[in-house]
Amino acid sequence: MNIGFRENMTVEFKSDLKKLSDDVIIESVVAFANTDGGKFFLGVEDNGDITGLHPSHKDPSKLAAFIANKTIPPVAVQTELMDADDVKYLIVTVSKYTAIVAASNGKVLRRRIKLDGEPENIPMYPYEMNTRLSSLRMLDYSAQPVPEAVYSDLDPVEREHLRNIIQNYHGEKNLLDLDDTELDLALRLAVEQNGTFVPTYCGMLLIGRRERLSTLVPTAEAAFQELQGTDVA
Repeated sequence: MNIGFRENMTVEFKSDLKKLSDDVIIESVVAFANTDGGKFFLGVEDNGDITGLHPSHKDPSKLAAFIANKTIPPVAVQTELMDADDVKYLIVTVSKYTAIVAASNGKVLRRRIKLDGEPENIPMYPYEMNTRLSSLRMLDYSAQPVPEAVYSDLDPVEREHLRNIIQNYHGEKNLLDLDDTELDLALRLAVEQNGTFVPTYCGMLLIGRRERLSTLVPTAEAAFQELQGTDVA
């Protein structure tokens, strides 16, 4: 008997005829939690054929407890034992988590679609973790310090221009009473690290020196195109 649909970003099938490795189960749960959540079908082949569970996996509550014990933070899954013509399989439902989830062995994974259209679980690299947290609104990327930047990379002329904007557009007047460093810290244009001040991405984009901005944040560029109908003016 076939389950009637295919694997995708939120659906994964795993055969359990030879007892699927515990590590593979945990890795699949972690990848779902770090992406958009989904359903993990244990006892189903890649082509959708339902072939059944190994005896050690026929207790849904035991498997759910095992998953919680092997994930950090503990992932609470829903497990449902299904029966198709006396062949049992298990559906493990994983929610999208608002935190980075790891296996207890330290592995952090996510799901993606390969070029052939099939899904896979792959490592989540450190730079992707910031992107993930930012998408979950748990990290303000603009407030992060810029690697290799120094405080002098902020342009005094641009800072004075910023003060003029605050003055002319009736911004928070108390900001004008602050000295340059206090202003930068108040607006999170810079942060203190190990006793020194380091520009943030926000600071570099707003008041960074042009030549240093092109070096430190090379993708910080905007282009405008004026159209008349479909013609470029």
